[in-house]
Amino acid sequence: MKLCKTTVSSLAGFILSLQIASAAGLSSINYVQDGLVTHFDALENTGRGTYSDAATTWTDLKGSASITLQSSASWSQRYLDTGGDSHVMQNMPAYNRASLNMEVPIKVVENKGSSAGNYPRVFGDGTAFRFYFYAGQTQGRMNVDGVTYTGSFRIGTLYAFSNSERYGWGWDCDEKATSSAPSTGTRGSSNWSLNGGQGYLHGHYYGLRLYNRPLTTTELDRNFVVDRLRYFSYLHSASGAANWSDIAWTVPETTTATAPSTSTNAYVQIKGATVNVAASDNVGLMGLSLEDGAKLDIADGAVAAVKVLYVEGQQIARGFYTGTGSGAVQVDWLSGDGILRVAGSRSGTFPSVFPTPAADGWYEFGLEGDGATGTDTYIVGDHPNWSIYAFPTNSKLRLVGSILLETVPAGFFSQYDTSRLTFAYLHGSSAFADGTTLVVPSGCVFRYMPGTWTADGSTPNKYNASNVSATAVTYAGGVENNGTIYVSGANTSNVKQSPYQCMSGHLSGSGAFYLPNWGHQLRISGGYSGTNSFSGYMSQGGCLWFDTLSMTGRLTTANMPGCAGQKTDANYCAAAILFGKYQSGETADHELYIETVNGNASVYSGWRNGCNLIVWGGNTIHVGKLTSATHVIGRPKDQKCTLYYLGMDSAVGVGNVVFDEIAGGNVYASTNVNVLVGKVSAACTFDYSLQSNMVNRMTLDITNTCNASAVVKANDLAMLPARISGFAGKVNLVDTETRTYAVAMDFSQGTNTIYNVGGCIGSGTLNSAPSGGTIDVTFPETGYNAVYGDYAVARFSSGGALLSGWNVTLNGQAVARQRALRAMVAVVKDGTGIWLRVRKPGMLMIVR
Repeated sequence: MKLCKTTVSSLAGFILSLQIASAAGLSSINYVQDGLVTHFDALENTGRGTYSDAATTWTDLKGSASITLQSSASWSQRYLDTGGDSHVMQNMPAYNRASLNMEVPIKVVENKGSSAGNYPRVFGDGTAFRFYFYAGQTQGRMNVDGVTYTGSFRIGTLYAFSNSERYGWGWDCDEKATSSAPSTGTRGSSNWSLNGGQGYLHGHYYGLRLYNRPLTTTELDRNFVVDRLRYFSYLHSASGAANWSDIAWTVPETTTATAPSTSTNAYVQIKGATVNVAASDNVGLMGLSLEDGAKLDIADGAVAAVKVLYVEGQQIARGFYTGTGSGAVQVDWLSGDGILRVAGSRSGTFPSVFPTPAADGWYEFGLEGDGATGTDTYIVGDHPNWSIYAFPTNSKLRLVGSILLETVPAGFFSQYDTSRLTFAYLHGSSAFADGTTLVVPSGCVFRYMPGTWTADGSTPNKYNASNVSATAVTYAGGVENNGTIYVSGANTSNVKQSPYQCMSGHLSGSGAFYLPNWGHQLRISGGYSGTNSFSGYMSQGGCLWFDTLSMTGRLTTANMPGCAGQKTDANYCAAAILFGKYQSGETADHELYIETVNGNASVYSGWRNGCNLIVWGGNTIHVGKLTSATHVIGRPKDQKCTLYYLGMDSAVGVGNVVFDEIAGGNVYASTNVNVLVGKVSAACTFDYSLQSNMVNRMTLDITNTCNASAVVKANDLAMLPARISGFAGKVNLVDTETRTYAVAMDFSQGTNTIYNVGGCIGSGTLNSAPSGGTIDVTFPETGYNAVYGDYAVARFSSGGALLSGWNVTLNGQAVARQRALRAMVAVVKDGTGIWLRVRKPGMLMIVR
């Protein structure tokens, strides 16, 4: 699609209009009101919308506070001259000092304190709490209970015209603090004063606003613009008509000034007049407010530009505006055949292109045909720069073919259509700044590739990816993926489960995920409800991490690399699917379900390669069918090898893995994950031998059928699961060293629960074990009555004779039985292994 700037007369159907019902202007109500608790305004000093030169009390417009002024104070149109005295602030509200935000437009005329010019006091409540400027007004400080905080608060805006003319805006003490922040206690409301306490100053106060919460950057910027337009702008208030360059422009506290022309740093108020703008005036303003019926008349051929525009107190949106062009829509605040370009924000770019929509009314961007394509490293497609465009209200955007996408700003479009996309490359934090979900259609490749893109001069519209970002990048928008997502970007080691690429918006759909390079990662933290497939990169790994599920998450297939013939170091082959919140033991409301896992896992000298299913916080990964080996891990830091890519310290609590069927491959399990299997239909080894000196409190349960060739393998007795049920294969203890185990019993819980630590309630056939060992069974001898029954220590379906040479003690005593807890506890060794018979004792005769 070819986009071009149209003539003014062709804008008829697209010009935005604003009809003003009644004359008004900027007022105290234009500031952010949410969280505002105290508001003193010099232009409305006696109440909302009222002003008096003779006022002896400054009235709070938001709360019930007031300032009683001493005789030295005086009013001068837009500000209060404090005269250097302290003025009592009455009925001030209590405040939470760790979240208080103050904004005060002020000119420091003279410092009257004893701090050698460094600490002009703004306001405070005596010695307990005070705000003041510091070191030439380039920084602010705050003192709470005698403790001074510097840099622990944000200066909303603080600027200086010269050493003799300085103006300051606000402190924001909030959670963004970079150094020691004030405590969160609440202080009372007494002893407040303007210019209070130590360090009196002589100042011109234009206003003072206190918020009970931190303000966002956007909110701070909004208040700053309103301040500049109301208090510090050039002002023309004569009625009638005037030429831009001839009228008497004035600014506070100065003499008559020349009209601003090409400067975009100027702020201008026009009240009640029509100002004629010629082409030679070259008007460029940071801010403009048209009030009391004021308007601009822009001559044919003239173009005026404004960053932020207010008309009768209402902000005007970004775009092109004209008044009386042929066929154009007329607005009552603008006349003439010229154009007014509005950026919409102080940081915005003036729009220079007003494109023509397609026949059906959609604005189309992208490159279709003519070699449009995309690969891992480049794309031949459109690369729109949204900062140059303006669109009418309720415009619709269609993305087609191949596109290198910069985040589409909010407020530009009301609808989006991506159904004709084939390649979409994005390196920003979201596709749409307004939060709209990006729909990746079937057949489309969406590559999220944080980094810097450069044009390739050899081919028109060809862009190469370079300088891939090595800092944390979060994709904040939602994605409905029905095509394919590739997440590229930086690879790194030792990231402790904090992947560089993170998607915090909601993800859904049925397409596939790919991580197309070794060590790449994708963390999905904003919610997931898709039915996708996932593949790690070739033979060198990749990690997909879910930490929040808004419903049961579903992956159709997980194809994981095996690293066979590649690297024998897990740093190069960290392939994993993770489920759990970072450094949290919180359990999600839903499980993660994977229909098929092709794990290709293996072990090289203790290193875990191939697929790792990592789960913690009581969460569950549910696998429909396992077709080749996988690792099952509750916390990576408990592994023999800490896989750097998989993290070392972020997991809290144990996890659960469920297999409906194991149709092939081994399960290499750690000692902090419960494993539940429906059917073991092929030979499988449940291998717990990759960790040593661990006590395994977890369970292994087979609920349906178990292949007789299955094996449970562990180094020693303590590393066997605390319960093995439904198992029909062999149990091998591969360590031949004679060890001593402490097995703690709790006879109050009964025999149907996991009550012991270090032993095994087992099933299957014990096939190999050390010829000797010692088990010291410990249990309280008082405090409760035992529940009678048979309690396993190391008990299996058969093969227990291998433990016949082991010693068993009861609370450290080499006895075969012991009376305690209104029961007789007896040690039994038989073909099932070692267990305790807890029975009601026989008759006891006491002879005195």
